[in-house]
Amino acid sequence: MEIFPIEPKDVRFIKLGKGGEWEADCLERGILRFGWYTADDSVISRCQRGEWEELAQDWRSYKTKGTATSIANATRTYWSDPGTTLWVTFIGEDLCWGFLEPGEPVPEPFDPGDPEESSSYRTMKGGWRSFDANGLRLGKYNLPGYITKVTGYRATVCKVERSDRLISRINGNYPEDVSKVIEAQRSLVEGLVPLLQSLNPTTFETLIEMMFSRAGWRRIGYVGKAQADKDIDLEMPLTRERAVVQVKTGAKQADLDYYCNRKRAMLGYDRLFFVYHTAKSPLAVTEMADDEAAEVTVIDARGVAERAIEAGLVEWVLTQV
Repeated sequence: MEIFPIEPKDVRFIKLGKGGEWEADCLERGILRFGWYTADDSVISRCQRGEWEELAQDWRSYKTKGTATSIANATRTYWSDPGTTLWVTFIGEDLCWGFLEPGEPVPEPFDPGDPEESSSYRTMKGGWRSFDANGLRLGKYNLPGYITKVTGYRATVCKVERSDRLISRINGNYPEDVSKVIEAQRSLVEGLVPLLQSLNPTTFETLIEMMFSRAGWRRIGYVGKAQADKDIDLEMPLTRERAVVQVKTGAKQADLDYYCNRKRAMLGYDRLFFVYHTAKSPLAVTEMADDEAAEVTVIDARGVAERAIEAGLVEWVLTQV
């Protein structure tokens, strides 16, 4: 079923239970659960008749006027949504989103043994999703603060600030100002690749050492000092992981195949890297690694360019060409 682009009429964030106690159940069953006694006969009757002001008045016997109005409004949003509201929540580190199926909520207490627990649920169309239109996971780590800050909201339901941008992110699009920066980054990578391919073996090897160093790896020495393209011996100080890096300028598939065959003799290493900047065609690992051998990570010129940018090495590269 094609669900993109989404075009919601409204966007609401919802907390799934106190302390997230409903999250796992809602995710597994593809439902949105709502409390505030929506399984209670008197509340159900109010909702069915659309008596929202009367519902707020009922709550004023127990809550402040503002809180009572907030509860009634949240209940109305949940109960009356025909399926056009985009509901979002955070489950773990993931932003989960979806739309409700039409129809009334189903009264069902989450904990039948708790006399104070009176909740209901509505089914999500296709369940909860945590990916955008491009298949990228949406998480706290790659969403702006004005979206993630809703996790600190104390009430059950709230609006999402700058919801138009959230909709664009889910649709796999970016606002014009963000798109300009993304395009500039892409152009920088594309422009850096031919410069990297012009580096001689010694300079390229120095760049790779600097790249790994800024990523936290510490060079211990060389595995084979007599080799023209050296195996760099690395250690991650924090975890004591060991890695070896084969650095080549011009490379062939046979070079990578040979390196993969050597991995059986490198059981003392946790990570193996094969880095190159020029080849007639892209290189790829063709042989599955042994269970006891480390996997081989292949990094081509584009991969080096992306990592060099992240490590702040662009200016250094420009001084070498």
